[in-house]
Amino acid sequence: MGHLFQPEPPTPGYVAVTETGGEGEKDDKPNEFLNQRDAHYAGMYTHAVQMNREMDLMNRNAAASSSLDAAQLDVKLVPANPEKDKKEHEEKKKREAEEYQKQFEKPFSC
Repeated sequence: MGHLFQPEPPTPGYVAVTETGGEGEKDDKPNEFLNQRDAHYAGMYTHAVQMNREMDLMNRNAAASSSLDAAQLDVKLVPANPEKDKKEHEEKKKREAEEYQKQFEKPFSC
């Protein structure tokens, strides 16, 4: 065990030497895996492209038709106005409170 400033001694024993060149033994399992993967996903891209085309066509047909769904596609978004919303909310609360009080003014009947 080396100290903070003393390096540890080299590991005793033989050092493994790897060959970098030449022909090695080929493993067929990765090739089998790649072949099975390719067979599994064969045609998936063309299927996805076809589905996208069909969805685009359906969207165009929906926009062109005069059905209720096509009318819902033309929604205009309005930016929020917090001050106006707060006033409307307070007015609504006030009206509801007045209606609630009016219910108590009426005679109770079973």
